[in-house]
Amino acid sequence: MGAVMLLGLSGCSFGNKNNNDNVRYYGTEGAAGENITWSYDKSKKTLTISGSGEMEGLEQFMWSDYAIDKLVISEGITSIADHAFYSNYDLKGELTLPQSLERIGEFAFYGCENLTGELIIPDKVETVGDYAFTRCSGFSGIKLSKALKTIGTECFKEMSGLTGSLVLPDGLETINRCAFHECENLTGDLVIPDSVTFIGDYTFAECGFDGTLTLSKGLTEIEPSTFSSCESLKGDLVIPDGVKTIGAQAFVRTGFDGTLTLPEGLETIGTYSFSGPDFTGDLVLPDSVTLIDESAFQSCKNFTSLKLSEGLQYICRSAFSNCKGMTGELKLPSSLIVIGDNAFMGAGFTGELVFPDGLESIGSGSFSGCEGITSIQGFPETLMHIRDYAFNGCTSLTGDLTIPDRVTSVGEDAFRNCPQLTGVTFGKELCSIGEGAFYDCGLLTEAVFTGDIPDYWGPE
Repeated sequence: MGAVMLLGLSGCSFGNKNNNDNVRYYGTEGAAGENITWSYDKSKKTLTISGSGEMEGLEQFMWSDYAIDKLVISEGITSIADHAFYSNYDLKGELTLPQSLERIGEFAFYGCENLTGELIIPDKVETVGDYAFTRCSGFSGIKLSKALKTIGTECFKEMSGLTGSLVLPDGLETINRCAFHECENLTGDLVIPDSVTFIGDYTFAECGFDGTLTLSKGLTEIEPSTFSSCESLKGDLVIPDGVKTIGAQAFVRTGFDGTLTLPEGLETIGTYSFSGPDFTGDLVLPDSVTLIDESAFQSCKNFTSLKLSEGLQYICRSAFSNCKGMTGELKLPSSLIVIGDNAFMGAGFTGELVFPDGLESIGSGSFSGCEGITSIQGFPETLMHIRDYAFNGCTSLTGDLTIPDRVTSVGEDAFRNCPQLTGVTFGKELCSIGEGAFYDCGLLTEAVFTGDIPDYWGPE
C-alpha cells in the first residue's frame, strides 16, 4: 500500500492496481463485520452482502478480483469498507446502494469502470472517502446525498460518462482537491452552496459546465486551478466578500463573458488566476489588494478600463499584458514600487502616463506596444532602472523626456520606435545606455547629459 499511496499524493492522478497472475480470491462466503456476512455465487456471478452495521475486518482489496455481474448490498449496511472493490474491472451493471448507508470508504469503487447507470448516493451518507469513485467512467449521471458533508480527494475524478447537471446539497462543507476533475460532460449551472467553506485545488478543473457559476459565501480562499479550463462557463463572475486569496490559475482558460466583481478585503491575486476569459466592462481592484502576481489578467482583451488598488506595491510580470480593450488614462497608485516585466505590454491605454513618487523600477517591456500613450509627465526621482524594451513601440509618445539622477541604466531598445520623441535629458548617475535604446526615434534631435557621458553603449 505504501507504493500506491505515493502515487496518489502527487498531482491529480492515481496508479492502477497492478494486474498480474496472483488473483486475490477469498472463497465464496465469510464475515464482513460484526453482524455482516457475504456470499458469492460463482455461476451467477452474484455477490450478496447481508446484515447490519459497518463493514470491517476485511482483507485489503477484498473483492477486487471477483467477477461480479450483480452486486447486492442489503438494507442495514451502514458503510462500504475502504478498498472493497478497488479496480474491479469485472464489477458490472448498475450499483444500488442501501438507504441505510452512512459512509463510503476511500478507494471503495476506485476504477470500477464497468458500473453503469446513475450513481445515487443515499441520503444518509455524510462522507464519501478519498478516491471512492475515481475513474468510474461508466456511470451516466450522479445524485448526491442530501446529508453529505465531505467529498474526498479525487472522489469523482475522471468520471467522464457523467452527463447533465451536478446538484451540490445544502449543508455540504468540504470538497477536497480534484473531486470532480475532468468530468468533462457535466453541464448546466454550477452552484456552490453557502455552507461550503473549502474547495480544494483542481476540484472542478476541465469540467464541462456551460452555464453560470455561483460561489459559496462561506469561502475565504479559492485554491489554485479550482476552475481552470472550464471553458464553457459563461456570464458574470462574483467573488464572495469573505475571499482574501485567489490562487494561481484559479480561473485560467474559463469562458466567462460578463463582468468580474472582486470583493473588498481581497489581498492576493495569484499567477494566471484570470488569464484568458472574455470578461467585459470595468476591472476594479479593491484597495485591499496588495499583490497582483504574474500574468494574473493576461490576455483579458475585453475589459474596457482598469482601476488599480491604492496600497498596491508590486505589479508582477505580464499582469495586464495584451489587455487591448483597456482604454483611457492609466492611474498608477502612489504606493507603487515596482512595475514588472511586460506588465502592461500591448494594453490599450491612452493619454498621459503619470508615475508615482517612490517608484523604483520599470521592467522590461512593461509598456511595450502601448500605442495610445501620448506623454509621460515625468519620471520620479526614486527611479533606478528603465529596463529593456520598456517603452518600445509607444508610437504616440511625444515631447521631451527627463531621466532622473538615480537611474543608472537605460536598457536595450527601451524607447525604440517612439518616432515622436523630440529630446531627452539624462541624469547624473547614468552609466549605460543599451543598444538601440532610441532607435527609430526619427524626431529626436537633442540629447543632454547632466553627468559624465557614458563611454560605452551596452549593459552595465
